[in-house]
Amino acid sequence: ISIRFDPGAIESDRARFEACAQSGRELDRLSNPSAALDHHLAAAELYRGDYLPGFDIETIHFERLRLSSLAQVSLCRAGELLLAKGEIEHALHVVTQATAFDPYSERAHRVALSCHMTLGSTTAARSLAAKIAANAAELGVPVEHDTRVLFERYGLSD
Repeated sequence: ISIRFDPGAIESDRARFEACAQSGRELDRLSNPSAALDHHLAAAELYRGDYLPGFDIETIHFERLRLSSLAQVSLCRAGELLLAKGEIEHALHVVTQATAFDPYSERAHRVALSCHMTLGSTTAARSLAAKIAANAAELGVPVEHDTRVLFERYGLSD
């Protein structure tokens, strides 16, 4: 009796996550937002946080950053597409997940701010605008152009 291992028979969450994220970006590029949304949401569902936490090997560190960046793109894009479809609460849920993984994600905060304004929650939007400005100041960077435009649109600039 012999036992053979078929590496092609094993599929990892990481591989499925990367495939979903890549498909989402490609479908965005092809101007197919409905299909892109499905793939971005699938990628978001598969991403559970840092890759191999507790391992501080340099190559794992860079892979962890790469996968985290892919997740942020999919989470933020899914939030943007859900907001555009009018699924405000779902969009807010998705970008809240993005900010849990990266509290400094200005793109995710912009989507959340738009959700709050769409829902009529100006107090939450003002609070979030202050947080975005404080995050930028803490990092020593200016608030991004798209964020400044959004602040002006909603009358949230200083």
